[in-house]
Amino acid sequence: MIEAFTAAARQLDDPAIRRVLVRVALWTAAIYVGLAVVLSAIPGAFDAEAYFADIQTDWIRHTLVWVVGHLVAMLIALAFVAVLWILFVAIVQTVSSFYFEDIIVAVEARHYPKLPKPKCTPLVSQLHASLRFAGKVILLNLLALPFYLIPVVSLVVFLGLNGYLVGREYFELAALRRLDFRAANALRKSQSGRVFGAGIIITALFAVPLVNLLAPVIGAAFMVHIFESMRAPATTP
Repeated sequence: MIEAFTAAARQLDDPAIRRVLVRVALWTAAIYVGLAVVLSAIPGAFDAEAYFADIQTDWIRHTLVWVVGHLVAMLIALAFVAVLWILFVAIVQTVSSFYFEDIIVAVEARHYPKLPKPKCTPLVSQLHASLRFAGKVILLNLLALPFYLIPVVSLVVFLGLNGYLVGREYFELAALRRLDFRAANALRKSQSGRVFGAGIIITALFAVPLVNLLAPVIGAAFMVHIFESMRAPATTP
């Protein structure tokens, strides 16, 4: 597993991988700018002056308007931070998923050039899988939010929950290009510990600032190596 991760990290210098990183970073930044614009419009929609217009004493009314206005702005800022933290994995994963094919092709071209041409996955199927995965990540992480407020427990839940989701999703992305669903599912179940462990490693990358932008790209490349090592005995004459 260490060799697989090292090989994935070393391929960050690949021009094809660098192009994916730039695109993922730009799209992710654009999404967060959009979220910031939407959230920043909320304080403007809240008219504190009108809300406290019935108060006749000027200094009390102005004080309440100032306090409530700043309180709303602070709550919006906290909401943005919460969205940034809770949904980051889902957003980056979703954006990156549209480029996983490019990543896998680059890894196979460098490390597994003798592999036959893979099955073609329709764009609609890729989009459906990406949205389905994003929905799972968002929903389950929101349900787990109370546990994220508890020290230590939050880390265990974050790694365990997302490690399982990421490990399974990334494995299927790599496996279903080469195997049918039944064979891919059987292989995953037969070595579920390795898939889960790889998922935890990928998820841990998301917890490291700046590195988290590289996480889905390294993760996809990493899982290709894991998948090929898992099926190697079965494909060896």
